[in-house]
Amino acid sequence: MTDNKPEFAFRMYTKVLTIPSLIRRIKSGYLTMHTYRDDDSVLFDASTYIESLIMGLIVPPIYLKKNNSSSHFVIDGVRRLKALEAFVSGSMKLEGLKGRYDLNGKTFDELDNDDKDKLNYCHLQLVEVDADEEMLKDIHRRLNITMEG
Repeated sequence: MTDNKPEFAFRMYTKVLTIPSLIRRIKSGYLTMHTYRDDDSVLFDASTYIESLIMGLIVPPIYLKKNNSSSHFVIDGVRRLKALEAFVSGSMKLEGLKGRYDLNGKTFDELDNDDKDKLNYCHLQLVEVDADEEMLKDIHRRLNITMEG
């Protein structure tokens, strides 16, 4: 008797990088922002994401697809990385925070040294996915399913 279960061909590898290291990789072109999102129907609060990192919360990983030996596409986590890049570069101020409301209105340069260190030494998990384009789209869809209720 043969098993007629569909096969899903993919591999995943993980690594951890600091925020400054990730930003250097974005600026150098090593990480290319790529999106499978058709719309922005899923809300994203950049300030709360950064606040979460400063508070030491564990956040979802960034998913990548190796493009060639010297670059990767970001397949999930584009908005998170853009928020980090904007905040660290000084083009974004934190706003609407309820937990660390003392950070409202501040840019990265205006943070005290302790909070800067929390971001600079924060380790974000990266997951490199080795899969074909259709599987990447399916993985992205699964990562971004929202539940009602």
